[in-house]
Amino acid sequence: MARETLANLGYEILIACDGEAAVRLFQTNRDRVDLRLLDVVMPKLNGPEAYARISAEKTDVAVIFATRGTVPKWHCRKTRSSAA
Repeated sequence: MARETLANLGYEILIACDGEAAVRLFQTNRDRVDLRLLDVVMPKLNGPEAYARISAEKTDVAVIFATRGTVPKWHCRKTRSSAA
């Protein structure tokens, strides 16, 4: 739902399957990231841990923490990037 809403507003969305991937994705796109929407319950690194690592590199990016409890298996199998 958040992905579609942000896409409809013209944002580009970068999707990571876990916290470590989120940090790597940020590192390769740091100049394009204006907002981080992090799941509190991500595998490998949770949202707050990923936030700490990302914030150590760039402090002026806003963050929203959310969770649905678990990451659905189908989510990590998708390997597409969509405009958001």
